[in-house]
Amino acid sequence: MQKQRRNFLKMTAAGAAGLALAKADKVFAATTAWPATGTMEINPDISNLRVVCCYDTTMFGSTPASYTFDTMNNGANKEKIQTNLDLMAMSLSQKTTADLAWKAIFQLPAGKTWSQVKVAIKINVINSFNQPRVAIVEKVCRVLNGFGVPAANIIVYDGCPAGKNIGGAQTTLWAAKFSATDATKIPGVVSNLNGSLGGTAGAATGVGSRTCTAQIAKGTIDILVNCAVNKGHATYAGGLTLSCKNHFGTFAPDHTGTIMSNILAFNKSDAILGGTPPRQQLCIVDSLFADLNNNPDGQPTQRIDRLVMGTFGPIVDYQTAINIRKAIMITANKGKDLHDWTAVNRFLTDFGYKTTDALQWINISPTPVSFAADSHAQSHYRLEIALAGSHTPSSTHFAIPASNGLVGVGILDLMGREIRAFNNVSISDKLTTLHWDGKSTSGAAAAAGTYIVKVTGRGFEQTGRISVAR
Repeated sequence: MQKQRRNFLKMTAAGAAGLALAKADKVFAATTAWPATGTMEINPDISNLRVVCCYDTTMFGSTPASYTFDTMNNGANKEKIQTNLDLMAMSLSQKTTADLAWKAIFQLPAGKTWSQVKVAIKINVINSFNQPRVAIVEKVCRVLNGFGVPAANIIVYDGCPAGKNIGGAQTTLWAAKFSATDATKIPGVVSNLNGSLGGTAGAATGVGSRTCTAQIAKGTIDILVNCAVNKGHATYAGGLTLSCKNHFGTFAPDHTGTIMSNILAFNKSDAILGGTPPRQQLCIVDSLFADLNNNPDGQPTQRIDRLVMGTFGPIVDYQTAINIRKAIMITANKGKDLHDWTAVNRFLTDFGYKTTDALQWINISPTPVSFAADSHAQSHYRLEIALAGSHTPSSTHFAIPASNGLVGVGILDLMGREIRAFNNVSISDKLTTLHWDGKSTSGAAAAAGTYIVKVTGRGFEQTGRISVAR
């Protein structure tokens, strides 16, 4: 943790080229699967135990009357979703810019350049009611393509059997938005079943050899990204279908025997965690909408307005179950609970962790609302938070409802920890400027980097960002 904190606070002068070289030179321990005893870090600079959640009601417009591929994507605010993903990546990696954050999350395989890397993005599109928003997958594709990964080397897939939509109509809907050659589309290729990934092959797991997406089973894929949705299930994975269960579309779904043991075995396998560095490097759970019922093929039961991100799938699933499904969804559903919490705990215990470990669930504020010149109307006042005495002036602006004469202002780091608080800031009908001297409550100078500014008042909360340069 101290090492991670030092990395976060360190002012980095290296450019993109320098970072790429640093990644290529980094020494990783070769991995073949999750160790039989103990644990291993997926990313040497990011704790497996850290999971970031962003709650932002502006990531989606009006709740649609029906749930289809079009309504679940047309209602998505792509700019908000993708900017929030940047902020989440910064919080997860404890880096001061989005570029540095994504470069910390995605690790260049040993001995390769980015132009040689092949990526697979696992989505869950078993039904049309609740799939990952295309905007999320697009962000991942553009980040990796920006590193130099060719569009033809980015494969979006779900290997569920034909008749489960990805083998039918849903393939066409997704494929229409991606291209390996058309610059007006998202850089990437959508696989029809496993067609663009070599078909299927046997993969060793703790429950025997199982049919698996071939290029993942054989290690041809260098980086695996898991983009799941938040769904329930009567009997599987403790009652939930998140990132670990998502690999029932990487491995041929086997609903016989002990389902939970199958899921855990798949997610411990060389196919998922092999490689140098480990193949699966990022897990995202799209929780804008979620399903608490026991039918994963059903429609969403609740609108949650959240995104979840982490590097290690089992911890992502456990923390999402505890902090969203139990703390928020079950409470809103008047206590109705279909989960088997003994089974859910296995996402920790089967991987060498305990419920008493220092799990990090980091709630971050949403992205700031742009302050337009015409927002200064009779119903709003203007507030500016300005950094005083900085060599590089920085400020952020807010439109405050006129019913608020006093607001509270908090300065937080990207882990959500309060650095400085200003209480009862008086707002007038003209521009009000609050100067922050760049110091913490204790009087210590805040380190160079990006900080969250949170303004709260009667019936509202807004956030912005401010940069400190030293």
